[in-house]
Amino acid sequence: MIQQDLQQIKEILRSELQAELPVLLRSEMKTQLPVQLDKFTEEIVLPAVENIIDDKLKIELEPIKKNIEYLKMEIGALKTRYPDKAYLDDKLSDLRGDFLANRKKDGARVDEHIKINYQRGNITKKDVEKLDSLRAFAPLPISL
Repeated sequence: MIQQDLQQIKEILRSELQAELPVLLRSEMKTQLPVQLDKFTEEIVLPAVENIIDDKLKIELEPIKKNIEYLKMEIGALKTRYPDKAYLDDKLSDLRGDFLANRKKDGARVDEHIKINYQRGNITKKDVEKLDSLRAFAPLPISL
């Protein structure tokens, strides 16, 4: 009789649990599952993903860091090798001054030739005036 009683109790419990357990589990899952998923995500998934991303980034960024260092060295070499704007401006104004000084000397030579040719009678006063109008710089005084 005890075996039969136990068997009947087992059947009753099984039928009751089968009827009530899904309802209990569903309500328990609705309240506990999000909390447990949040904990699981924060404590396990996110740190693991973060470590994987950090490792991948280190691997990917290492060549880029080397390239940046190389470019910095090249830029430093270029800065010392090539002149800057201020240096070029100074040199250009020096050249411009030298050029203008030479042109003025050439103008003085031409004035001297005109003077000599006029004094020798090779050119007329009208020719002197015409040549004077073609001059780029202020004329040097010629005593005629």
